Amino acid sequence: MTNIQKGREAGEVVAPVAARFIRMVQMIKCLQDANYVDVKYQNIRENLIDHVVDDVKAMGTERVEVRLELRYVERYKERKQYECLEEIHKEEIIDHLAKLVVSDEKDEAAISFDVLMYGLMLSVMTGGKNLGRLKRYVVGNANILLKECATIPDIKVRISELKELVSDHYWDVQDVLKFEETRKSLREIMKYIPAKKEKLHYSNFKDIVVFREEGRLTSLSASDFEDYRAKVNEYVEAHKTTPAINKLLHNEPISVEDYNELERIFTVELGTAEDYEMNYQDTPFGLLIRKIAKMDRTAAYAAFSTFILEERPNTEQLHFIEQVVDYVVENGYINNVLDLMKTPFDRPYKFSLIFTYEEQVKFVKIINNIKK
Repeated sequence: MTNIQKGREAGEVVAPVAARFIRMVQMIKCLQDANYVDVKYQNIRENLIDHVVDDVKAMGTERVEVRLELRYVERYKERKQYECLEEIHKEEIIDHLAKLVVSDEKDEAAISFDVLMYGLMLSVMTGGKNLGRLKRYVVGNANILLKECATIPDIKVRISELKELVSDHYWDVQDVLKFEETRKSLREIMKYIPAKKEKLHYSNFKDIVVFREEGRLTSLSASDFEDYRAKVNEYVEAHKTTPAINKLLHNEPISVEDYNELERIFTVELGTAEDYEMNYQDTPFGLLIRKIAKMDRTAAYAAFSTFILEERPNTEQLHFIEQVVDYVVENGYINNVLDLMKTPFDRPYKFSLIFTYEEQVKFVKIINNIKK
């Protein structure tokens, strides 16, 4: 059992472009089914393969995190690998390459809508349990555009399509082809949804779900969220010395028994599993605990002790390590090594410039170990 998550099932928050990449890979696999051999479905599959291959080819080898996964990058940038995608290869692509995806596309709302619509298509193809929930989010987005943004020219020309989307008639027949047409037609106008009304969360390995913070797409009131969150915060703060929480705050492994006890507390004692999901989505218990109670600073420094002893970092490198420690203490762990190239770590010294390649590899391993 690891510090933060119970294997892949615990989920992991990922960037929208990575979430879309995962969904596209899952779609490629599902569209191999005999039920989808018609040319219209296969055209969708071919377009998805083009997009995924382009994403992999764009993973520049100047990035240390790409070099660490180079054998997978080299393998899956070849289009022939997707002719008949096996389950094990699908998992390899998701596990090793999704975290490396970058995109020049700036419209995050459009990307998020892609994730939603691909989620609907996958639910149709696999009989997934999230179809109803994803439908509510799609309809909720459309209703916001109709009720709050209908005077915008780009939306005016799509009013009839949006009205169709929120009607019961639209959902009478649930088909991949129809959902794909909707995705392509409406993705560009999702940017008009007021930004303050949304917060999107993506789970890497199970169902990628979108939640709206202000309760606009659910029947829950703000107080429902606040009550459960208050109980969770109060419990964690009051029980820092209990074995499981203490281990997590000191970057120590927890046992299966520890994990099961945390699961019981969060999903039985303090509320239900649905309460946890609606408030924290797929956030692993360990990460949530660290975010609330903060990771022990001494433990965070200890993670780098061997690196410091062996590499004897200079002043610039030590400053960078201190920045990372500050972040880990405050946030629990660094979710993606790509973040080492971004704010707040890109000032005043850049990771890729002050560490050698060998040092970067060791540093990334430390970051990944803290995250486990």
